Amino acid sequence: MKNLKDVQESTQTRAELVREMADAVHELRRERETAALRRLIRIPEFAGEFNPMKARCYVHKVRAYQEAYGIDDPKMKVHIFSARLQEDAGQWLDTLIDQNPEIGFEDLCEAFLRHFAGGVRKSQIDKLYESLRQETTVAEYIKEFQEFSSLLPKGMVTSDGVLEDFINGLKPTIQNQVRLSRPLTLDDAMENAIWIDEDLKPELFGAWGCGKPSRYQRPYAPTPFRVADHLRPADPDSMEVGAMRNGRPTYHKNRSNYQKTLVCWYCHRAGHVRRNCPELAKNQSGQQ
Repeated sequence: MKNLKDVQESTQTRAELVREMADAVHELRRERETAALRRLIRIPEFAGEFNPMKARCYVHKVRAYQEAYGIDDPKMKVHIFSARLQEDAGQWLDTLIDQNPEIGFEDLCEAFLRHFAGGVRKSQIDKLYESLRQETTVAEYIKEFQEFSSLLPKGMVTSDGVLEDFINGLKPTIQNQVRLSRPLTLDDAMENAIWIDEDLKPELFGAWGCGKPSRYQRPYAPTPFRVADHLRPADPDSMEVGAMRNGRPTYHKNRSNYQKTLVCWYCHRAGHVRRNCPELAKNQSGQQ
């Protein structure tokens, strides 16, 4: 019985040691992860410029920093939040603290986002709208316009207003044609602008003098009334005479590939010219 009791105590001791070792390893791993997270998290400076995305990012960074360092004290949270505010943002915070010295962290975040990421500064939004213009391609302009529009407060502008602002920011040549297409929605205007921008590229124009494609035509659609290159018959006489008299090096150098592009004017088959046409020779011999 004594030996059995000793074995049980020894087993319990070993189990406790295993649990303690597992807890120690878990704690060490957690400390390493926390240390790595602390090295990664840096609270950026915020000077008070009207940038809703940057303002939201500032609040997110402060929250992540406090969570990584395990900060729970309400006053310390407010102190950390105010540590990286500069210029206009710092003055705004001083005024807010003077009016409400006991403000909490969550109320501070709400007031901060309402002031720097809300719709209270309409004049600055109008200024950004006026400066938003197409500089490169329509695709790049659409990307910038969508990123900015996603930051606008809900209900601030109507759908018609956003549509008009998008068209006004296009280059004049594209803007006029988009207006002529009379888009009903913003998506229609963006799609038409992309088509028009592609149509205006020189490399997409017809190679045989048939002009620019229609503005209602997709850029990958074939140009109307254009004959395909492989269906354009070559002049057999001028080819043969030029080859015999001038001895064109391109003709003799690539003779096999060159002959594949020839089209007979008699049988309309590729690979030979009229005077070497087997069908013509057969008909002539039959007539004799």
